[in-house]
Amino acid sequence: MTTLLHPLCLEAEKLDAANAHDDAINALATATQAGDIEAKTRLAKRLISGINAPYLPNDGASLLGEAAGQGGPEALSLCASLTALGVLFPRDWNKAIEGLGYAAMFGWEGARQQLRVMATADPRHPLKIPAADNSQGWLTLAREIDLSFWFTLPPGEILNEDPRISCFRQLLPISACEHLIVRSRSRLTRARVYDAQ
Repeated sequence: MTTLLHPLCLEAEKLDAANAHDDAINALATATQAGDIEAKTRLAKRLISGINAPYLPNDGASLLGEAAGQGGPEALSLCASLTALGVLFPRDWNKAIEGLGYAAMFGWEGARQQLRVMATADPRHPLKIPAADNSQGWLTLAREIDLSFWFTLPPGEILNEDPRISCFRQLLPISACEHLIVRSRSRLTRARVYDAQ
């Protein structure tokens, strides 16, 4: 999905590159006040995370909810994730999956990838993936996903009784594992280890 960025979003990127983060926030705030959904989403993400911005998660969640309500695909996807987790929004899995469906309907590729994984994971009834240009099909797909599959724990194998150690070989479908690996590959860093000596 390609959209033309508001000039102040581009300006904010340049300001961030020059470590002028306060000015970047002001540029995003001005574009947000002018009604730009992308700027509102970017500002919301910064306020929620506190990265190069003041840590104001409730204000960020409010902006994110507004952007989602205006049909911002990334905002819809992020609100879906936060709703599923119960972070800054009340936990509601049905609303979360519906939000993911709307994000996919509006063209957010990350939401489409998640729905593809969820739709094909249950071998009892795999769902048909809509064509990329069938926007309504993505929302329909989200509504057809059986969430009970994702909340059912597969049988485990006890490896050790005391302390209890169990192995769940089929905890996630392979397609979900592959999706998570691809999504996290660029974020891999060396673990920080505290050495008390």
